[in-house]
Amino acid sequence: MVIDIPNITKYWRGFREVQPIGDELFRVRFAFPASGVVRIVPDHQNRTLVIEYLKGPFRGKNRVIVEDRKIVSNWEVEFNGFYKLMAKRNVEHFRSGAQHALDRLVEECSFRSQHSPG
Repeated sequence: MVIDIPNITKYWRGFREVQPIGDELFRVRFAFPASGVVRIVPDHQNRTLVIEYLKGPFRGKNRVIVEDRKIVSNWEVEFNGFYKLMAKRNVEHFRSGAQHALDRLVEECSFRSQHSPG
């Protein structure tokens, strides 16, 4: 589920819309009034998803790692232009949004494991 790109907006609500434009490249509309271009690279073998922000209000990476019994999201981004002025507020907002996304992922995984035939 972490690397389920077509459903990424279900978990990462900072994305309002994600449209493919090339190999691993997507045009995104954010939940706030801005858009950008990202590269989304799933790595099934290492259970990671890297979202690289290439154009838009910030640049950098979000690496989501599925470990034993937990999901970790590591952000390394820098804000551009107007968004630099609100960097501290944005960091807290990103932290909160990432936590909520991870909570939704864990809840979905828990639900699926409880309701899977076995």
